[in-house]
Amino acid sequence: MKNISCISASALCIFSLMIFAGCSKEKPKPKQPPAPVIVAKASIKDIPLELHAIGNIEAYSVVSVKSQINGQLIKVHFKEGQEVAKGALLFTIDPRPFEAALRQAEAALARDTAQLNNAKADAKRYEELVKKGYVAQSQYEQYRTNAEALEAVVTADKAAVENAKVQLSYCYIYSPITAKTGNYLVHQGNVVKANDDKAMVVLHQI
Repeated sequence: MKNISCISASALCIFSLMIFAGCSKEKPKPKQPPAPVIVAKASIKDIPLELHAIGNIEAYSVVSVKSQINGQLIKVHFKEGQEVAKGALLFTIDPRPFEAALRQAEAALARDTAQLNNAKADAKRYEELVKKGYVAQSQYEQYRTNAEALEAVVTADKAAVENAKVQLSYCYIYSPITAKTGNYLVHQGNVVKANDDKAMVVLHQI
């Protein structure tokens, strides 16, 4: 009887544990429906990239345009803030005084060239005469020296003509670079001076 009571008590304990375990077991949660997914075909393309920031702009090159001659500014060929190409005409300074100087230098060259040709002819003629003993050697030397002096004068005249052409070319001021023009610093009608401290316009190459 004692053994039977022990077995019955053990069975009762096991049964109680089984009931407790069954009661403490959580109920299963309901399954969530699948989330919708959008499918797209992969492709390679450029994506625009924008960067918003605060910065300072500095010109790549800055050129202050100045006159190399004195004269009246008679024409401005650009507008403020305009983009100009390298070699574009910017200003015209009155060319008339320089055209007159060029004509004067060319006239002097023509006159002295004619005198040189005449002096060379005389020197050659007296060279033949002195060989024949018709004139003195000193006379020939005089004509030869005169021809050589006139030759030097003609050389100087040619240099003067070239200089006058250069001065005339300075009447037309061209842009040395492709750039954006600044404000007018000298307006049409004003007299400009050679290598003045004040620039006529400032060019900014961005």
